[in-house]
Amino acid sequence: HRFLKAYIQHRPHFQPVTPGSAASPGPAASISTFMLDNRVGAGAAASSYAEEEAQRDEDAEREIRRLMHETRLWRVANSAQWVAWGIVQAKVEGMDEALAAANNPTFNSLVSSASASTSAPASHLAPDGPEKHEEKAEVGKEEQKKKEEEEGEGEEEEAEEFDYLGYAQDRAMFFWGDVLGLGLVRPDELPPGLLAQVKVVGY
Repeated sequence: HRFLKAYIQHRPHFQPVTPGSAASPGPAASISTFMLDNRVGAGAAASSYAEEEAQRDEDAEREIRRLMHETRLWRVANSAQWVAWGIVQAKVEGMDEALAAANNPTFNSLVSSASASTSAPASHLAPDGPEKHEEKAEVGKEEQKKKEEEEGEGEEEEAEEFDYLGYAQDRAMFFWGDVLGLGLVRPDELPPGLLAQVKVVGY
């Protein structure tokens, strides 16, 4: 409130001086120029100044209320935008597969056929000798080791990944707090569990 009041009442006074022109001193002002009692009638000076001051304060308060209301409206829209951003950026395990299955009816059949083909017995293949088995075993160990390293790196990346859904939930609580503060929604219209988590900013 004090910051907004100072912003509204601030009146900068700047008189630029062009290069090469020296600022000439103005005419000497008499002390009576700065005396309110000399510019206004002596009897009406005090009351007139008080009325002007009261009017300026009233206008400033009206403008402050307008700016604060506008800021709250902007904050509601801003919170809603960041809630949507957090949901869009979040990565939910299995969500991509579920969406693909819902949009493509043949997705499940392709996955089933692929898994069936990989799990089919290889009895029709020709038997390998001992050297071939040892070579396959070495290759299998290297692939297993590489897979474990990749999984470890993936776990580290997941641990350091930003919690987009948590961020969206926090901003949603600020959204509901501002909506309640503006009177757009009544507290009895929200579920009790949600109402207990709402975050209200007092300004």
